Amino acid sequence: MKRGLLVVFILLLVPLAYAEEKVENFNGYDSVTINAFASSSIDVIKKGSSPLLAEMNAELFFVPFDTEQQDMLNIEINSNPKSVEAFDEEEVRYKWEETKADKLEFGYTARVRVDNTFPGVFSKIEFPIKNLDSGLIEYLKPGEKIVITNEISKKASEIIGNSKDLYEVVYKLAKWNNENIKYDLNSLTAKAVQDSQWVLDNREGVCDEMTNLFISMLRSQGVPARFISGLVYTNTLYDWGPHGWAEVYFPNVGWIPFDPTFGQYGYADIGHIKMKNSFDSIEPAIKYNWRSRDVDLEPAELDLKVSLLSKGNKVESPVSMELELLNKQVKFGSYVPLRVTLENTKGFYISPSIFITKGPGIEGDNLKSVLLEPNGKKDVYFILKVPQQDKGFTYNSNIEVEDVFGGKETTILEYGENFELYSLEAAEERVSRIEETGENGETSLVLFNCEAGANEYYEYEQGKFNCTLENDGSKKIENLEVCLGEDCKVLDLDVSEKNNLEFIKTGLSDSLYLVAKGSDFIKYSYPSFKLIKTPKVRIYDIKVTQPLRYDEIGNLTFLMSTDSTLFGAIIEVGKIGKLEVKEFEGTQQIILPFRAYQLKVGENEVEIKVKFKDKNGKEYENSEKFSVEIENVGFFKKFLIFFKRLFV
Repeated sequence: MKRGLLVVFILLLVPLAYAEEKVENFNGYDSVTINAFASSSIDVIKKGSSPLLAEMNAELFFVPFDTEQQDMLNIEINSNPKSVEAFDEEEVRYKWEETKADKLEFGYTARVRVDNTFPGVFSKIEFPIKNLDSGLIEYLKPGEKIVITNEISKKASEIIGNSKDLYEVVYKLAKWNNENIKYDLNSLTAKAVQDSQWVLDNREGVCDEMTNLFISMLRSQGVPARFISGLVYTNTLYDWGPHGWAEVYFPNVGWIPFDPTFGQYGYADIGHIKMKNSFDSIEPAIKYNWRSRDVDLEPAELDLKVSLLSKGNKVESPVSMELELLNKQVKFGSYVPLRVTLENTKGFYISPSIFITKGPGIEGDNLKSVLLEPNGKKDVYFILKVPQQDKGFTYNSNIEVEDVFGGKETTILEYGENFELYSLEAAEERVSRIEETGENGETSLVLFNCEAGANEYYEYEQGKFNCTLENDGSKKIENLEVCLGEDCKVLDLDVSEKNNLEFIKTGLSDSLYLVAKGSDFIKYSYPSFKLIKTPKVRIYDIKVTQPLRYDEIGNLTFLMSTDSTLFGAIIEVGKIGKLEVKEFEGTQQIILPFRAYQLKVGENEVEIKVKFKDKNGKEYENSEKFSVEIENVGFFKKFLIFFKRLFV
């Protein structure tokens, strides 16, 4: 009789169960309840004259268990032929003795509820970690796949920079892996998990490998981290599949989940079902040992399925959002910065991702994440790309931004041919200038706000702008320079002192801003006002019935458009006619019927003249000319027309 030990590294290739309801994600619910099904088998191949499988043991480590976020409500263990079964928190054991079966089948059905809870880090934890508990030292060591090299350590230090906040350090490393490691199930990563150094060198991998590198970076910096195996719901196939993510240890808090593949930093959504804690990603899902004679064993893969039983109640996002377009009216082909102000409504760290769900187009990434401190507030910027459209119309586009927790906010962008054009370079420069003050522009101790003296100005007008500055810090600020363009004023501010400044500006633009500069800060303010373009009229697409005989009636049609509202417009067309309009805006088609005898026989040059005023009563005039040919008629008809004109 011989005794053997076989450690099988099972590839968790899951035949995905059919999802009755296609759900994008479960982030908007407070819980989900599911059934998890696991099954596998062992083929017993008998050889020789007296084959015997005296004892067969299978230890299944891939099983849900109770955590702070999930509860295993019930588990039913099954086997065929019947084995001696045992469940010990994080594993299920099966034992067959003196069996004559050709196939051993085993598995379980587990009912699990996962709650939408955030592991709370309520205050800053200093980095690097000091006085680490001896029981956590294991999670600083390298493993077979989670290796630690000089290159990994150097890259981690470069990403961390000068950060002294542990949550910020972990967030930076997770975000870097998400943004710089390409998810790619190629031939190498499909066959076997590659180690962390390979992932760093090749900048690609699947979830296990991305998580391996993330953990390696953390351990290289003295931060304990472990590998988590489980199942996760994705909207790719609208079902659960095998997945790997990480948990990171925070002193006096505990283990916090980070999923660099899904971009979930400091939490794991309720689509995650945790099955196994591991030191390294190479640890097996099942272990076998046995005593046999003249028998070969062939274990099958572990088959996993999930069925959704119920969703909990709807929950509100822990993040509030405000949207602001830095240009609200733009020309076709423009690029528009969109500021999204995110506020953490909770007293612990949150790292939300946001994305644009509705809009005309976007330049660059549609998904952005940000780290929010407890009750913190930050700005995130997108650059919208406005398409070319029919020049005869003005368009309103709904802009909708959604956070990963289901919160949504909207605003409206207006664009048309007659508004101002903003280039990509101008949009990027403006965002870059704003972000000079830091990620959220809140690093200074000066409160700075400027308002326009009127709700709207014409381009030719002088604008008045009133600025309020307040020293909200603990020391006097000297030589504070406040500028509108080249017009600068310098002042000092004592602690808690408030001061007001007034600026007058000609040559206005709707990208106007004021800047306050101190020795260690810079702040910007963008007064809100509507800039009305100096009224201009365009007369085009002139069409006239011709040639016309002297006794006929013709039609003159033309398009008239303006980029501002016109008041008291008078449209005169030579001897043909006159039209008065109290208010005119946008583009309209003008149709004027006329009698040919109002003009002379032969070629006529006719002038269309438009006189109008703006809201301030300032007068303007514009004109266009066109030609029309009138054909001659006989003497008798001319004679009749002459007398008709006398009485008309």
